[in-house]
Amino acid sequence: MRKKFFEYTRERTSISIYEKLPKEEKEILDKFEDYLLISASQKRCDEAKREVLRFREVIQKDFNNIDLEDLRFFLKELKVFDLADFTKNKIKAFVHRFLKWKYKDWSLRFDNFEDIKYNNDAKRKKEISSKTILTKQEIEKLINQTLERFDFELPKDEYSAVANELADEIVKLFAIPDVSQQREQLAILALERISKAHSESFSAGVASEALYKIANCG
Repeated sequence: MRKKFFEYTRERTSISIYEKLPKEEKEILDKFEDYLLISASQKRCDEAKREVLRFREVIQKDFNNIDLEDLRFFLKELKVFDLADFTKNKIKAFVHRFLKWKYKDWSLRFDNFEDIKYNNDAKRKKEISSKTILTKQEIEKLINQTLERFDFELPKDEYSAVANELADEIVKLFAIPDVSQQREQLAILALERISKAHSESFSAGVASEALYKIANCG
């Protein structure tokens, strides 16, 4: 049965969804990642995989049996979900790219993707201004509060995925504009914050200073 669009949480992560996939579907997603790495960064690939996994979780269909009605259902769910149009555009683009890569008959199967409409005037959910920028103290507080919600005793190869989860939590909990470049910087900071290699030298205070600069730069 199909499900509603959702936000990732500590209990419902892209990692947990991936681990539940059959071996064949994991291999499909891994091959998609290899394809993306030809031209995209690892961070971009991780983001794409997260959205493809969310797409798969919503439509509840394996990667070999997706049809036009599945895509339409997902787009309708995404449309009514409370996300910035800028973010919705990104999600659509990742799903679009995956389906075009996976299905050689994509033009016929998905009606040439006519249902995927992008908002060319998409803006951030909240414009950055002196009224929306958080103070360094507020940012330090949000980092510490968010970190408390996660268990960081993870293998090193999982840090990147958890960093992205943490970046999402920071954006969601404290209404920082979900801007691609800013979000990537948040993920980098989160990764450094939780990495054992940096644990003694990287503090929430250092992170708050960096985040404050990012916010001021817009």
